Amino acid sequence: VFDTKLFLFVMGRKFLVFFFISSVVLGYAQKISSIPELDKSKFDDLLSWHQDKKVVSFWASWCQPCMEELPLFSELKLRHPEVKVILVNLDFAKDVERKVLPIANETRYKDCEIVRVSGLDADEWIAQVNLNWDGAIPATRMWMDKNDKFVSKKFTSYIDLEIFLFDKH
Repeated sequence: VFDTKLFLFVMGRKFLVFFFISSVVLGYAQKISSIPELDKSKFDDLLSWHQDKKVVSFWASWCQPCMEELPLFSELKLRHPEVKVILVNLDFAKDVERKVLPIANETRYKDCEIVRVSGLDADEWIAQVNLNWDGAIPATRMWMDKNDKFVSKKFTSYIDLEIFLFDKH
């Protein structure tokens, strides 16, 4: 005896499992093919505070301290989804495809916004980030609850980053 209801139930479950697995695989298969570049207007907007919680990290793939601290920003985004995490890449344009895109396509950075600064006068935009910044990286600027801070150093641990971000001093 063929049980139509049982057959539909089993097939429906198999379809749902197949659909879920396909969605996951296709979702991870979508690779970033380019890194958005900031022009003057977008850079100005990046550095303005819009009453949101925002962290902007300046990094490059050739900077070992930058690469060591980059996962901390991913962890920050996971623990505090309300914080906008923007990773500003400073690699040379010729290195973006070979060095930066593989990093940008790592799953752990999918919730971080990765952008590039190019075509802007470095002396101008560096001073715009912070008047006392000499351009050394890694560097981080953040806005949290009307608190605006800047530091040009490597965070050695997630706790180090969190203290910097959420300490009111």
